[in-house]
Amino acid sequence: MRDQGANFTALACALSPNSSSDNETKRQNFIVLDVLNSIEFICVGIKENLFDEAVYKRMSKSSVIKDWHTLKPYIMELRRINNNNTKLFCEFEWLAEKWINEK
Repeated sequence: MRDQGANFTALACALSPNSSSDNETKRQNFIVLDVLNSIEFICVGIKENLFDEAVYKRMSKSSVIKDWHTLKPYIMELRRINNNNTKLFCEFEWLAEKWINEK
């Protein structure tokens, strides 16, 4: 979806209670949320020192940063829709921003 230039903000807007979405949009949202939940799970594990950050960083740093840049508008729209300024996928944001800011 990222490589095909999907509009992730518009996709997130389709999750709004006032929005009606077709089956393809629902399927795409399911995929995006599944990916986000998987990334968030790993980030929580890293933050709680249950997973080895160094190993995950070696394996996935560029993907995590690229995914963050791609999905940040989606996450921000979800937060706006849900009146949730900082909680949704906050561990993903924490890890991506940490790695982006490291020199």
